[in-house]
This record gives sequence, C-alpha cells and structure tokens, in this order.
Amino acid sequence: MVLNTTTQRNNDTTIATAPTQRQALGHSARSAEDVVSSYRCVVVFKRFGEAESNYFVAFIPKRRLTVVLDWFPAKLDIFSPIDQGLYVILPKKYMDYPLPDSESPAKSQEASPWIVLLCLVAFMLVGLILGSMLINALLLAQGLDGLSFLGNMKEDASLQQRNLARWANLFPHLFAFTGGALAVALIFFRRSWLQKLQLRHWPNWMFIAAGVLFVLAIFPVAQTSYWLNQQLPLPMWMKDMEKSANELVKVLLHMDSPAELLLNLLTVGVVAALGEELVFRGIVQQQMNKVFKNPILSIWITAIIFSAIHMQFVGFLPRMILGAGLGYLFYWSRSLWLPILVHFLFNSLQVVAYYFLGEKAEQFSPDQAIDSPNWLGGTLGLVILIVVGYYMSRLHKQQNS
Repeated sequence: MVLNTTTQRNNDTTIATAPTQRQALGHSARSAEDVVSSYRCVVVFKRFGEAESNYFVAFIPKRRLTVVLDWFPAKLDIFSPIDQGLYVILPKKYMDYPLPDSESPAKSQEASPWIVLLCLVAFMLVGLILGSMLINALLLAQGLDGLSFLGNMKEDASLQQRNLARWANLFPHLFAFTGGALAVALIFFRRSWLQKLQLRHWPNWMFIAAGVLFVLAIFPVAQTSYWLNQQLPLPMWMKDMEKSANELVKVLLHMDSPAELLLNLLTVGVVAALGEELVFRGIVQQQMNKVFKNPILSIWITAIIFSAIHMQFVGFLPRMILGAGLGYLFYWSRSLWLPILVHFLFNSLQVVAYYFLGEKAEQFSPDQAIDSPNWLGGTLGLVILIVVGYYMSRLHKQQNS
C-alpha cells in the first residue's frame, strides 16, 4: 500500500477554510495554493507524474493516521487537517513509500528488544562459523594449515599469503556482521526492514559535510585517547592480544600494487563499515533505545559494546569514542548511510595512507603506540568535534520542531 496522492475535488473548500486547525499546528492561515507554492508543489489535486516537482501532496485517511505516523521515517509536514484525515507534504523520494498492512499500531506487533538482540548474537555466531568454514576450506585447498596460518604470518609474507589473509578476514566478517544483521532485519522487520534500519533515505549535504569534518577531527582525538589508554595498568594478556592484532594488521597493510589497495579498501573499508554499522547503529543502538528510552545512554552503551567486541583493550578508549561519534551521527541525521560513510572514510584513509607512505603513516594512525601525545592536535580536534556536534544537534532539533 502506498500513500494516496489523488484527492477529490470536493475537498478544495475544506482545505481553504481550515485556518484555525492550521494555526494550531503552527501554520499561518493561507490558502492551499499558497502553501503548495511555498513548498514548490505545482498542483495539489493532480497525480504527481503530471508535473515536475521536488515535493508532492499526499492524503492520509483518518483511520490510517496512527499507523502512518508511527512508521514513517521522515517528518510529516501537516498543512491541512480535516475531519477525514490529513494532507501532508512529502519529498518526491517517498512517492512509493510502503505502509504496513495492519490498521493497528505497529508497536504492538514488535518483538521484544532483548529477543531481537539475542537473535542477532545467534545469527552472528552462525555467520562467523559459516564464514570460517568457507575460508578454512579455501586455505586447505591451497595447501595451508587452515586458519591457523594467520597466527604465523610475518611481515615478509608473500603476495599470495597476504591476499589469502585478507580473504580470511573478509568472509567471516561479511557472514557474521552483514549477514547476521540482514537476517535479523528481514525476520523481525520484514518488508519495512529498510526504514527500520534507516536505510531508505540519504542524509542531506550538510550532514555529509559535517561527517567529513568529524573524520578529520577524530584522528588526533583518537590518538591522544590511545595514549591515555596506554597509561592504564592492563593485564599482560590484553597487551599481548593487542600486539598480535597489530602485527597482523601490518601484514595486511603491506601493499605493493593497486590491486592490493583495492582489496584492502573492500575488506577494511566497505565490508567492515557496512557490516559493523548495520549491527551496532542499525540494530543494537535502536534496540537499546527501546529498552532505556534514552538515546544518549543508548549511544554510549552501544559504543562500549562496539569497542569491546574488537577484543583490543589497549585501544579500547579510542574505539569507544569513535563508536559514540558514529552513534551521534546516526541519531542526528536519522540515516544509517551517514555513519556507514564516515566509518568507511575513517578506515579507508588509513589504508590509503599506508599505501602511499608505508611505515611513515604510523605517525598518523590512531591506534599506534606513542611516547607522548599531541595535546595541541587532540585539543583542536576535540573543539572541532564539539562545534560539529553542536551544529548537527541544532539541525536535528530543527527537523523535529
């Protein structure tokens, strides 16, 4: 079912003579033609396909209001309430937006957030097992000792070994994160999975520009927080885990050709950003918000889980800060595409830096051990993050007002 963009001509008088109701919703008493003109609509009472416009007017029957207002991801700009329903102004991209079949409120049909999260963990484990089995079979076919060969990787590994290690990271991650998140979304959200994950609409250019500034500012902040994290008295086994992970990352980031660069961008950039954002911001953060009814608390709880699941505790603090930043971007923009894009840029910039600069790029990496922090860079980055956050928060409030 889609929003009906065709209305009856006999409703003209009703629209033009509803100033009191329009004023109650914050609109001035204007004619329907004035309202439509201000929103660059061409004709109210014709199908949208008959004229070019950035917006269209839809009529929502009164019996559908509860369901529509609960399910629709964008702010509905109401300009003419009448007894039979509401006329709303919507962007063109929502022309064929699907509505739920049921006339009852959607909330009553939703599963418990804890059930959704439990199933997410289960599907991620299944995906991890399937992905590991697949890559293990591939490694055995190449005459290697299965996944155990990753623990013996050295910096002088051959091109074939480096590429196999990249595929060994890609497939389990793809199956566990992307596969697990999509399985949960399709099972629990069904036909509305795109809007539930906030994937149906792309963020506007102002949010994207703010996201790019966020990426540039987060590097010095993350590096400073990494130094602070190093000062904590962590157990030796945690430090050993971090050392082993960093050694493997060095092998993966050794690139001698554009083909290796592209494979790393696919593995570290596209697959990691897409899968982790689907899981943490798309599902975990939103389900946490249903539990705690507090979006800020949900952002930070999700950020802690996001950092902990990497099992690299010497870099726990910078990853938590990154996760919180991605959570705020998602909350402010109401589009999962923004944290996906920012996460991709954050990872990919490091890959590109290693390709062109080699080991010199380590001085810019946010998860490399340093003797002393760059307090000036960290402070400047933090100020930029605060300014960007304040600006995006204002945009978020304006959209909701």
